This record gives sequence, structure tokens and C-alpha cells, in this order.
Amino acid sequence: MSDGHLHQIDGGDRSEVIGRNVVSPHIRGDCVGNTLTLYVNDHKVMEAEDSEFRSGDAGLLVNSSDPEVRADVLFDNFIVKKP
Repeated sequence: MSDGHLHQIDGGDRSEVIGRNVVSPHIRGDCVGNTLTLYVNDHKVMEAEDSEFRSGDAGLLVNSSDPEVRADVLFDNFIVKKP
């Protein structure tokens, strides 16, 4: 987020990687330099470069573009560490 606006760095639906009725997928995000990489169950699903956000806070966001889809999402073991 910047100035109260959400900026999406890379788009596209990655839900097929997690699959339906998966109880506990392991999600990892690496932010090293200006490269952001997202892994689901140790499979790289996205990589993007962005030089605008050189520092900031970490957080998680879950969104469904289908208003008919209801999801219960719980995160545990959320860890942020400096590389």
C-alpha cells in the first residue's frame, strides 16, 4: 500500500496451485532486493520486480474476485525475517 491505495505488483489467479479443499498450504514470500518471489508448497508461482517499495511493513491479504465464493482463511506461524 502507498498513500492508502493498494498496488498489485503482479496479477493473475494462482488459486489452482493451492487447489480446492487443501487444509494447510505452505505459503512463502521472499523479498530480496527489488525481486519478490511467491512460493506455494515449495513451488514458485510468481516472481516480480519492483523498485518503488524499498522498505516497509509486511502483511497478508486474501481476496476473491467472485462475490459468491466464501473462504475462511487462517494464518499461523507467520514469520518475517531479514535475509
